[in-house]
Amino acid sequence: MFLHFSVNTFTGLERGTGLEDLAIFIPVVLDINQSVSAATDAGISLMILTAKHHDGFCLWPSKYTDHSVESSRWKGGKGDVVGEFVDAAKDRGVDAGLYMSPWDRHEPRYGHNLEYNEYYLAQLQELLTKYGSMREIWFDGFKNSSVLNKYDLLLHGVVLHGEGTAELDQHILRRRS
Repeated sequence: MFLHFSVNTFTGLERGTGLEDLAIFIPVVLDINQSVSAATDAGISLMILTAKHHDGFCLWPSKYTDHSVESSRWKGGKGDVVGEFVDAAKDRGVDAGLYMSPWDRHEPRYGHNLEYNEYYLAQLQELLTKYGSMREIWFDGFKNSSVLNKYDLLLHGVVLHGEGTAELDQHILRRRS
């Protein structure tokens, strides 16, 4: 089961622009525990949360961007949707996964292959380090068709394991010759 929730939830747009005023992100009725309970009642065993969509807004307080929940007014900038999701899933025995869009309409490094891939992988490593083992990590190829960004994840050392864990090689930021 996919859960998509982001800043564009408050704009009514399918995809955010990356330029949204983060003051609009105030999910006063967000109840992740209720969502996970409803899913388990329906027999769902795997839930995947959109941690970052194409607008680049991060549902966790990322140290790599100011375009995150930390810059919103929600919970005084101390909120963490990803953390709440992972905790609720663990508490109910549901496998958790994350979706992180490779396209980031907010990040100026997007379109600069090496620099952006390093930034993207640093955020991915941040998620996997902070929140632990994930059953699945989802990516897609949707992107700005006018930008020739190549997603070179395998060549940058992403290691995915079949046992529900994922980690990054320690040398992901090493420049290849």
